[in-house]
Formats: sequence, C-alpha cells, structure tokens
Amino acid sequence: MPIQGDGHTSRAFLWAGDASKALDVIFHKGTDGETYNISSNDHSRVREVTEKIFQLFHLDRTHEFDDWIKFLRALGWKQRMNFDEALWVTVGWYCQDSEGVWLNCDGSASTVVVDGDIVIAGGDHIRAV
Repeated sequence: MPIQGDGHTSRAFLWAGDASKALDVIFHKGTDGETYNISSNDHSRVREVTEKIFQLFHLDRTHEFDDWIKFLRALGWKQRMNFDEALWVTVGWYCQDSEGVWLNCDGSASTVVVDGDIVIAGGDHIRAV
C-alpha cells in the first residue's frame, strides 16, 4: 500500500455508509443554497491507518519503494531526469507556454543534459537540442 509523504499527515476518515446517510439527510432536510461539509471527528494519521490495515490482514509492512518500477526496468526503461531536473524543466515550460499565467518568470535559461540529450530550459524557452 503506497503512502505519499511520510504518513504523518492527519485526515478525517468517514465510513462510506455514514457519508451516504449524510447525503440523504442533506437532500431531505438541507437548506437550498447552503454548503455542507461531510466529515468526521475521527482524525487519524495516514501511517496509523495503513498499519491497522496491515495488522487486520496479517501482512508484512516492509516493502521497498523501488520494487514498484522493477517491471518497467525489466522492459529496458530507466528514469532520465531526477526530480529536481524535471521540476526545473517543467517550470521552464510553464514560463514559456502558460500564456501569461506565470508572470514572475525571470527569462533565464539553463542547459540540462538528460541521458545524452541536451535540454535547454528556462523562462524564455525549453527545447531539445
């Protein structure tokens, strides 16, 4: 079961049956135009919920994250950019192609080599060379 982040984020978990009953009550007794937030008072950390699920199913909770991509690697795929490079290139793309949405782009450019391909990215442009 994949956990995004460190699992310490707290969420309000609600049983689907209670959520559907809340919708029914809102539908029959709610005020037109009013906003209702269906939630719970039961806040739990994502990691705690995951550990409880593993306990209930008697599962080993140790798992290597890298295992999720081993099947792609077996097909010859490999990651070409690390996260920082990909983020930088993505921001460069938004600066170029977002039609003015990102007004604080500074127009700078930089060269990044990705698996032998040279990618120019920055506020002005992004292109493979």
